[in-house]
Parts: sequence; structure tokens; C-alpha cells
Amino acid sequence: VLLVATAAAVVASQATISATFSIIKQALAHGCFPRVKVVHTSKNFLGQIYVPDINWILMILCIAVTAGFKNQSQIGNAYGTAVVIVMLVTTLLMTLIMILVWRCHWILVVIFTGLSLVVEGTYFSAVLFKVDQGGWVPLVIAAAFLLIMYVWHYGTVKRYEFEMHSKVSMAWILGLGPSLGLVRVPGIGLVY
Repeated sequence: VLLVATAAAVVASQATISATFSIIKQALAHGCFPRVKVVHTSKNFLGQIYVPDINWILMILCIAVTAGFKNQSQIGNAYGTAVVIVMLVTTLLMTLIMILVWRCHWILVVIFTGLSLVVEGTYFSAVLFKVDQGGWVPLVIAAAFLLIMYVWHYGTVKRYEFEMHSKVSMAWILGLGPSLGLVRVPGIGLVY
């Protein structure tokens, strides 16, 4: 039993780490997360990445959660809350994919969403009773990361708007050339 539990923990931790790295990389690509170092660990496979800062954050959070809870049932409640919310979000995103990408008939979408939400709604209602017994931890962690991502995205949008408002016109740059005694050379120049 110890070997099976250890193997399951290793697989689960690797899945958590890989998923977190992938999510952070996508958030970086969309300008929704502060810049962190992303190390590509393979020259053959594009998706194999390592994010040292996020790895440290995961380690600290895991130690804090493990040390902070008084018993195993609270950790189970936290895990159950996280899993059920992931199931709900996955169903809602799948519904969007069915509508926007696959363009499924609306009856099929309603049947899929209805059946899935009946099952997941049952789990979710059970989890709501466990929020005060440890289930609040994933909600607090998710809220903290949501706040970080929102603030970073807001700042990125504001910076972009300022740059677009304050950008120098190409005619003005070209007009500077003769007055400064610049000589044009062949090639392409990129000016940020």
C-alpha cells in the first residue's frame, strides 16, 4: 500500500507541476501574469518547460498546506473543493467549445451541459458544506492568483494604451533626419 500511495503521489505531483507550468506559460503569452523565467528543457519537444519561480511557489504552498492543516480530512476537503471546481470549469469551457468551435446543435449542447451539471452540481453542493473545514484554502489561493493576474493584465493594458497615445509618428522621425545630419544607409531599421 505504501508503494502504491507513493507512486500515486509522484504521478499526481508531476501532473500538478506540468499543468501549472503550462498554465503560467499561457498566461504569460496573453499578458496576464508577471514575467517569470521559462526554461525549455528539450530541444525536440516544444512543450517541455520548467519555471523555477513557480516551482518554488508550489513547494512553499505544499509545505504550508501540509503543515497548516490539523488532520487529513481537512486536506481532503481542500482537495475535493479544488477537484469539483475544476470539473465545473471544464464542463463550462467544454460547452463553449461545443458552441463556438465545433458548432454543435443546441439540443446536443443542452443535453451535455444538463447531464454534466446535474452530476457536478450534486458534488458541488456536497463540497459547499466542507468549505469551512479546509475547503477554503484552494479558494483563497485561486483568489490570490486571480488578483495577481487581474492587476498585471490591467497594468499591461494601461501601458499599451499610454504607448499608443504617446507614440511618435513616422513622419516626425523621418523629418528629423536632414536636420540632424543623418545619412541613410541601406537596410531596415526597427525603432521601438
